[in-house]
Amino acid sequence: MTTPNTNNFRFTDIEDEFGQTTTRKIGDYVGTWTYGDYDSPLDRGPHGGTSTPTVKENVRFNNFRNRKLNLIVDFYSGGTQIRKNAFNRYNGVVPNTSPTQSGAKIVGPGQNVQLPQNGGGKRVTIQVNQVIGSSSVDPNDVDTKNRVALRTGVSWATGTDLHLNVGEDGWIVGAGGRGGNGGSNGNGGAGLSGTAALGIEWEDTEITVNEEGRIRTGFGGGGGGGGAECTWEKNWRSSVKRKASGGGGGGGAGYPVGEKGAGGTEGGDGYDGTDGTFFVDGSIEMDGGNGGDGGYEGNYEAWAEGGRGGNGGSSGNAAQPGDNGQVGGPEREGEGSQNQGGSAGGKGGAIRKSATTINWTFGAGHVTNNVAGEGKGGDTESPIEISWFYTYLCMVCKRSFIIF
Repeated sequence: MTTPNTNNFRFTDIEDEFGQTTTRKIGDYVGTWTYGDYDSPLDRGPHGGTSTPTVKENVRFNNFRNRKLNLIVDFYSGGTQIRKNAFNRYNGVVPNTSPTQSGAKIVGPGQNVQLPQNGGGKRVTIQVNQVIGSSSVDPNDVDTKNRVALRTGVSWATGTDLHLNVGEDGWIVGAGGRGGNGGSNGNGGAGLSGTAALGIEWEDTEITVNEEGRIRTGFGGGGGGGGAECTWEKNWRSSVKRKASGGGGGGGAGYPVGEKGAGGTEGGDGYDGTDGTFFVDGSIEMDGGNGGDGGYEGNYEAWAEGGRGGNGGSSGNAAQPGDNGQVGGPEREGEGSQNQGGSAGGKGGAIRKSATTINWTFGAGHVTNNVAGEGKGGDTESPIEISWFYTYLCMVCKRSFIIF
């Protein structure tokens, strides 16, 4: 419902929609109210519409015709959040109780206004002005790309006009993928994919990322380096094995950061990679970890060298595969074993959507380059499918569990 757009429009219609004030004056409903760093008039209006007055000058009664309550979902209070659902945050308590007890706020000065259940068909703005990250990637979880840090939720009331605003201190970030382990006596392990940042599940959601806000995909981990082995024919009566392990891959950038891959431990040990990094401020925002060097064993006559692990992915660089192991030397027997480096992990996506039938848009004032990953260019490039639950296999009891 909205305030009427008919000739019998009355002041009490404004009070019914926005709540009654102590003085009961039209000027009480003129102005802006701040939530985090988001300033909102009483009613911002539909997509691209005209807002209610914000200055008490030439205010007309008609300015409040056909207006509806605006609501804010609070993702600006408190510290870092992990894997959140905006619909669940809105319904943080039993609906129709005081909004100050919920994860939602009612815009304006009105008192004794009940929080509409499930958005109530009103304008709802998800205001993000804190870091919202994902969860670390489990090596047993094959469905990592689809997991998101923040999802809009699916059960809003019919007619709800949903917006998402990322403020100057807001970050929605996927987790970085783990680096692959270096090969001890074989191929290097694959780097794991990063997870996604934002999941859109509500039709016609409008997204605005402001000047200092960020939406960032989680980046993949680097592949582990391949191991190597050869034989040195020391003399006609004896020979010596030369073995070297690959280095671990670097973790991908994200929040939480991708963990490093371990270096192999066969013969000449490979070195571990390094974890990815995450910076809220500074010139480097998110950086992938470095791959570790491969091990070495041998001498001039015959040698084996493990492949270097690949670097983890970041905003400027995709994750790298691990290098292959190498063997050499004039007294080496045969070709030896030169194992392959592991593949690099992929990106999860910046803005995913739950189905091809879901459409979303960017709002006025959106800063395109503050989004990194698929979805930066708009709705048509959003990857499809959002995973919220995932399966964990207990290696002791050999049973699978659903993790929320």
